[in-house]
Amino acid sequence: MKIGTKNYLIKVYDIDYVQIGLIADARIKHYKDRINSGLGEFVFDVERTLQDWNNDTTGFTFDLAQIIELWVNDTDTAGSYVRVYSGYISRINFLQSTTKKTVTVTCLGFVSRLGSDVYKNGTTTSITETTTEPATIFKNIIDRLRASADGNIPFLNYTPSSVQDTNQSVSLKFESDTYLEALTRVLDLSPANWFWKLDQDNIFNFSQKPAVADHNFSMGHIETLQIDYSMENIVNGVLTWDNDVVYRYIANSNSQALYGRRIKKETMPSATGTDAMDKQAQSILGEKANPRSSIIIVLADNNEFEKFGDLAGYDIESVKPGQTCRITGIDELSGSFLSKNMLIRNVTYYPTSAILEVDIDREGIDDLLINFKRDTDQIEKDGIPTSYTAV
Repeated sequence: MKIGTKNYLIKVYDIDYVQIGLIADARIKHYKDRINSGLGEFVFDVERTLQDWNNDTTGFTFDLAQIIELWVNDTDTAGSYVRVYSGYISRINFLQSTTKKTVTVTCLGFVSRLGSDVYKNGTTTSITETTTEPATIFKNIIDRLRASADGNIPFLNYTPSSVQDTNQSVSLKFESDTYLEALTRVLDLSPANWFWKLDQDNIFNFSQKPAVADHNFSMGHIETLQIDYSMENIVNGVLTWDNDVVYRYIANSNSQALYGRRIKKETMPSATGTDAMDKQAQSILGEKANPRSSIIIVLADNNEFEKFGDLAGYDIESVKPGQTCRITGIDELSGSFLSKNMLIRNVTYYPTSAILEVDIDREGIDDLLINFKRDTDQIEKDGIPTSYTAV
């Protein structure tokens, strides 16, 4: 039996973040969020013809690059609307037939913009940080992003509590890196189980995995549970090279005794000194020296299902990447691959359910592609000048 109603409202803004319209008749398909990134793709449909999609007969004009916010109201929001997504329109697709007149709108989160601009200080694209707290470097990157946004995304920011200190210091050199690459390099030199993300309020977060589970899921909340327990991605030794003369090796002897030698080679031309190289290697070992569980959870939304009284479904919008969870009511024998505090890494939200990827290795497939591109780009950047001349 359906026990609640979920209502969506889409607010539309111009590039200066001035509201220009509302969409109340959209059919929401899905939106995505993940750590070490942020809000991703958001897709919705509206009933419009090719003639009226972009004129005032529909109430306002919407177009590419406009800013989009998704707000939700349901049984969990106490009568108000809560913002769950912010991004911009990146693609508009039309489908018109004898039975259907639909516009499909695809949006992207602002984190996608970080990969299309170069990290710089004025016109200088070679930036060195020496013996500096990673959180401070992280904030420096955001400050320069805001300063160089030319009015496009200066509303991205951080707060005093959203960026946490690691209590370490590192040295690092950026050479014509994108803002996304720069943030990833800071994460590489941070302790294991740290992550960053850009949230729905356009605030950057940089923090450690929470120590206590934020969510307790029971089988009354879960539609589907899929677990893959594997040693295939174990790394228990790291060879690091600075692309010059320094060549170092760090290993986890306990992991090697149990699972054999599993070595990863890392070229770190941007690391300044052996301390930075060792910290990156230790971060890799901290996350990869032991078998990992790949866990997929499909949560039912609590507005839709009443299967087991009050335990039917869950407030899916309350579940965010970077939070942690545990699954209650499962036999203790599962403890080898289900911990009591598992990190939620990716979430895809649908109107009636959410798909969670939990406690997956930090280097998922998206990260592998990013790192491959980063390594390729680094070869192309060797010897690049430290600043450019604007023409």
